[in-house]
Amino acid sequence: MPTNVVIPKLGMTMTEAIVSRWLIKEGQQVEKGTAVLAIETEKITHEVEAPAGGILHIVAPEGVTLPCGETVGVLASSVEEYQALAGKSPVGARAAVSASGSIGLGVSAPPAEALSGTEKVKASPAAKRVARELGIDLSFVRGTGPEGRILEEDIRQFAEAQNAPPPAETERVVASPLARKVAEVEGVALSGIQGTGPGGRILKEDVLTASRKQAPATTPEVAPDGAVPGLRRVAQTIPLAGLRKAIAERMMGSLQRTAQLSSSFEVDATELVRLRQQLLAEAERLGTRVSYNDFIARALIIALKEHPIFNSTIEDNEIKVFGNINLGIAVNLDEGLIVPVVHDADSKSFVGLSKAITGVVEKARARKLTFDDMTGGTFTLSNIGNFDVTSFTPIINPPESAILGVGGIAERPAVVNGQIAVRSMMTICLTWDHRVADGVPAVRFSQTLKYLLENPAILLV
Repeated sequence: MPTNVVIPKLGMTMTEAIVSRWLIKEGQQVEKGTAVLAIETEKITHEVEAPAGGILHIVAPEGVTLPCGETVGVLASSVEEYQALAGKSPVGARAAVSASGSIGLGVSAPPAEALSGTEKVKASPAAKRVARELGIDLSFVRGTGPEGRILEEDIRQFAEAQNAPPPAETERVVASPLARKVAEVEGVALSGIQGTGPGGRILKEDVLTASRKQAPATTPEVAPDGAVPGLRRVAQTIPLAGLRKAIAERMMGSLQRTAQLSSSFEVDATELVRLRQQLLAEAERLGTRVSYNDFIARALIIALKEHPIFNSTIEDNEIKVFGNINLGIAVNLDEGLIVPVVHDADSKSFVGLSKAITGVVEKARARKLTFDDMTGGTFTLSNIGNFDVTSFTPIINPPESAILGVGGIAERPAVVNGQIAVRSMMTICLTWDHRVADGVPAVRFSQTLKYLLENPAILLV
């Protein structure tokens, strides 16, 4: 029996996704659990795994947007079953048949034909006629007419998409969706690029580096396109789409709809550094490798319990203070910044919180996050200390009312008991919505955080 590959519903609010890229080629044998397809939403990129072993027959082309539950591919359990599937739609006939007229499994592919059951599909008479002429199975076509009725234009668009040129060998290269888009704009072949991402994955920066190397040398006196020297010339165009577009819209909307104010303060992290080193030696016993972010997250939770106004949102001219703390953890990917959420973070022990944070970060980097993992946050923590940044001003992640930005820990001279000493110092910036709280409550919240981080043993209780 064949097994369908469908667009998964990754959360309560997800309704559709883009078929971003097929990771397995038409007619290729796959094992259960193999990633066969990458889909995109405005929030995440997710790899869909094969629900069973079999021979892949692709139904939906790359680039189309389909609703959750829609079949995008079929896994045949045998060569004969694949033959029957591949012969029933243009994608199978096109992708499975080689130059010699046989499919990659060594058997001849039957001519394309429409299913006898297509008459049961809701379609206009013109659509049915064109489907018969083109040998298209109506059950594979998504209708745009009333109640999903298939129109003639739907058939022609489907046929045009399926009859596109077969994928080039370079498409086997592992690359991020953004890297592929940039490569198209720059005219750079991915096959010649050495990826620097996990497992050799090609990132946007790799493509740009390759593009610069291929650019012809020019002298300062002569513009490469003959334009007047000194005037602006566009070197590249990157589509503002997908995750990048979602980030742009949310951040711009955040600045436009909230009264944001930021304040920074320094933390003497000397004791924090010492305590973390002790816990690192106990990583095997604890079952987690404790990070500085874990301490900061724990301090945030305690501070939010003491100053709950910052764990809130504004809705219908009301400030709604949340009774639980769902902590968002900002994670940087080559596609952009995403914020998975540790739900009910205030109910976890220090070790439990550390494990939960590690879990959502790993899911984010493996592109395994669901919509539920990305929603419901009440406060966000953004730590870019690993990038050797001293401090920065974060933007509130709507509909939340505050966010904490954390810089790196560095040894600096500080006055301790009237004496200058070298201490491990850290700069933290709180951004909050001035509609929710004034400056004094924000300062008190910051003072609580500072005290907790400078006395980190409290965080372990």
